[in-house]
Amino acid sequence: MNTKHIILAALLIVVSTLDATAQRRRCTVEVDTVPQLERKYVDSLLAVRRQVDSLLAVSSDRSYAADNRYYRMFVPLTFYHDVSRNRFALDADTADTAIDDALMSVYFRRPDLVHSTQSKIDEAGPLLSTKPKKAAAASDIVEFAKPKANEADFDMNDIVISRPNFWTFNWRFDVDLAQNYYSSNWAGRGENNYTTREYLRFYAKYDNKKRVFFENMIEATLGFNSSKTDTVHSVRTNASDLHYKGNFNVRAVKAWSYSLQFDAKTPLLRVFDSNSNHVKTDFASPLTLNVSVGMRTNFKFFKNKLNGDLNIGAFSYNYRYCDRADIVGSYGIKNGEHSLQDYGSRVDLNFNIAFIKNLTWRVESYFYSSYSRTEAQIVNKMDFRFNKYIATHLDFYSRFDDSRQRDDHHGYWQFRDYLSFGLSVGL
Repeated sequence: MNTKHIILAALLIVVSTLDATAQRRRCTVEVDTVPQLERKYVDSLLAVRRQVDSLLAVSSDRSYAADNRYYRMFVPLTFYHDVSRNRFALDADTADTAIDDALMSVYFRRPDLVHSTQSKIDEAGPLLSTKPKKAAAASDIVEFAKPKANEADFDMNDIVISRPNFWTFNWRFDVDLAQNYYSSNWAGRGENNYTTREYLRFYAKYDNKKRVFFENMIEATLGFNSSKTDTVHSVRTNASDLHYKGNFNVRAVKAWSYSLQFDAKTPLLRVFDSNSNHVKTDFASPLTLNVSVGMRTNFKFFKNKLNGDLNIGAFSYNYRYCDRADIVGSYGIKNGEHSLQDYGSRVDLNFNIAFIKNLTWRVESYFYSSYSRTEAQIVNKMDFRFNKYIATHLDFYSRFDDSRQRDDHHGYWQFRDYLSFGLSVGL
């Protein structure tokens, strides 16, 4: 019996020991692990609450929820006018002052970082509205086309239909005056004289914008001078020209057109030699007429700074008439006759150069050949305009004609130049 009691007592002691150990383990979990997790979770909630409370505290000081004063620190750096103005303000906001101080520091230390200014932003204007617009409902085509009952009546007789005007016009008028005076004791001597020159040019063009265009140009030049050395004439004509040029064109392909060209020239008044009554030229003495048929093209280069036209007359008829019998030989006409006519080919090239604003250079040239004689002329006209009404003109003529008598010095070439300064008006 004693042995059984001893074994039973030992078992009771072991069971009680294990139960106490288990109870201690359960108490450790309940006291140590759970409170630590709870504290960490509560601490995170408190941190979030404090962050939210700080944002609410800042926004509660303003009349609106979001504070947009700090946007200047994040947009591309711009020079604002109120930054320097607020430096002298007495009632500036603390937040505004801090932003202004930061911007002013950058303005002074790193001006290269400034991308724009407030003036440029003001010029660009406010931002466009980004609100979506409601699309209007599509109207019924039947309702749209249906006549309205309240439409105003009108009289068909009040409608006037005008025909398009296919004509364009321009003109130019120049007046040049010159005077030379020398005293009797002038070392180089000299000749007192007065010179005047008048130039009129009229241009008209018809173009129906389809196939036909017709150009007309009439120009007249008159020049007079007086000199004490000329005892025969108190006033003598030194320039007298009347010129007409017409070109009838029918467009063919691209810039080329079929062309019928008329060119006529004659003096207007008598021109005398100095100290002589011998007449050098007179009206219809000579009179030249040229009619050519061929092709024509217009060209433009260097952004229209160089433009002109080229006319190639494969067939050309040339007629020359001189009414005065005593000067027919000067114009290649045989003595006892008054006219000369022949056939050949002719090429006309005219262009304008305007690379400088106030300086224009125009070249007018033609070449005619009857395959037995040759006639050519090149005219250079340079105009330098000081303003709308005052200009300087330089005209240089060079002419070749082998039907006349050959000169010992110039051969078949003839030259003439004219430099003037005066009034110039036009349209």
